[in-house]
Amino acid sequence: MTRIITASLVLLSLSACTKDEVTETGDSVVEELPPWAEMTQDQKGAYMASDVTPAMAAIFQAYDAEEYADFNCATCHGSNADATGYAMPSDIHQLSVPPPEAYAGPAVEFMYTEVVPAMAGLLDMDVNDGTNDGFGCYGCHTPEQ
Repeated sequence: MTRIITASLVLLSLSACTKDEVTETGDSVVEELPPWAEMTQDQKGAYMASDVTPAMAAIFQAYDAEEYADFNCATCHGSNADATGYAMPSDIHQLSVPPPEAYAGPAVEFMYTEVVPAMAGLLDMDVNDGTNDGFGCYGCHTPEQ
């Protein structure tokens, strides 16, 4: 089922413009996509397939090509992505509270220096530095209860 959804999103993305392009089609002009927060679900799906997934796959695979060789929607949205409508945060690895900045290690450093800033940029958000509502760890991970 995930493959069908992924294939559908890829096909949908082929007919959609990316956030930075404006394409003329006959007598009409396809407008630039709005900021993430203002996109429709269909626009979000197309943008995720055309821009976000390829960008994040490259980042994760550069970090660990073997671990993330099959990077796809479920990598971030979790195994129940279809059932939850791709809602975030997902059922992927829960994080302890306080957030992981209290910890050290290559995976945490990778998330802070590569993943969080890239996703924040792709979603037109600031990086959550603890003082704002920007994108941070809990954008993808749920806190342990």
